[in-house]
Amino acid sequence: MATGPDSIEFRPRRSSIRWRRPRRPFPRWLVAAITAVSAVLALAAADTWLRARELDAVLDRIAATEQTVRAAVGRRDGILANLVAADLRGLSPGDHARADRHLVRLARETARDLTVARGQVSSTWVAGWHGPVRTARDEYAERVGAWRRYWVGGVADRTRLRASEPRPGDIEPSLDEVAALLHRALPPLAPYDLAGRTRALRTVADPRLH
Repeated sequence: MATGPDSIEFRPRRSSIRWRRPRRPFPRWLVAAITAVSAVLALAAADTWLRARELDAVLDRIAATEQTVRAAVGRRDGILANLVAADLRGLSPGDHARADRHLVRLARETARDLTVARGQVSSTWVAGWHGPVRTARDEYAERVGAWRRYWVGGVADRTRLRASEPRPGDIEPSLDEVAALLHRALPPLAPYDLAGRTRALRTVADPRLH
């Protein structure tokens, strides 16, 4: 082979293609397991969100209804306070009759408002598999019904409305019992501070409403 300056040396070029061993695919059982776990976690997250929304709606109804009850009790107390003040000045024959008319009008209005409120509470949508939320909702609807019966009864028997608070056993279940049911219905890692809202039900300013 020529080795002079004009000679050309042919050298074989190395291929730039590197052959790699094919990677082994993941086992099918592992892929299936990861997919199943991901699906379960997604369903659990969706169910938690749904239950939180249901409780949020129930708590909104409870807050609105308790406001109606507190307002009615406050108006009743105002009527009775005016009657006591009139008694100190010396009641006229028309004072008791006037107070009774105000009490009866208040009782009828409140009973009508609570009829609407109970229907709204009972119709608050809850998924069929969320039994604890449904139980808490239905128990509060029973409480609203008890308050309605109290005001309806006051139309016929005004001495019930003249008392400072309902008779023992008139308003069942208590607000504390409803709050306990709602607390048990909370989903894990409940958002929206639902736990705080359920605890707040136990701190209503007027203990007579419990």
